[in-house]
Amino acid sequence: PLARDDRIDAIGFPAVENGEVLLEDVQFHVLESSRDLSVTAAQADPLLPTLTTIKQVLGLTREQARQRFPVKVKGVVTHFDARWKPLFIQDGEDAVYVELGNLQAGVKSGQLVEVTGATVPGGVLSMISPAKLEVLGDSSIPAAMPMTFQQGLTGAYDCRRVKVTGTVQSVEVEEDHLLLDLLATDGRFVCTLP
Repeated sequence: PLARDDRIDAIGFPAVENGEVLLEDVQFHVLESSRDLSVTAAQADPLLPTLTTIKQVLGLTREQARQRFPVKVKGVVTHFDARWKPLFIQDGEDAVYVELGNLQAGVKSGQLVEVTGATVPGGVLSMISPAKLEVLGDSSIPAAMPMTFQQGLTGAYDCRRVKVTGTVQSVEVEEDHLLLDLLATDGRFVCTLP
């Protein structure tokens, strides 16, 4: 069985349909299950140095992040969805995904927070599995950076607050969220709005 954020090795045949690149007749095997990635700060390796900046977390390779470096970083909440629980924090141009798991968080965009936890490998970049999340006060949300579809494919903008311009092709509702199919000049985005 597959779950969201599993890493797989896929082999198939590329095809283009409605301007999107697809893989058809795919065979795959799971390289890393997302169910194996959830950790707490209690599981952080105390022999490793504590990472204190988002840049340090993002600089880890997948193998290094798997070692569960202790983390204590500050950042501004750029997005939090209480239902689906994605939490993104940003410090300057560096941003990271915080995997909340069962941790309850009463945060909102624009708050400065301190996250204490451990590193885990993410879908694109390293992320944080927190044991503690503390609100330090209010702050200003970082300005959104313009991003093209091609730039988005590089992963360099992962977790950052970005802006894109396009034409809405369709709108769907899923679990109290709007899913917008947005056609930009160089690609198609799926946008999720709580």
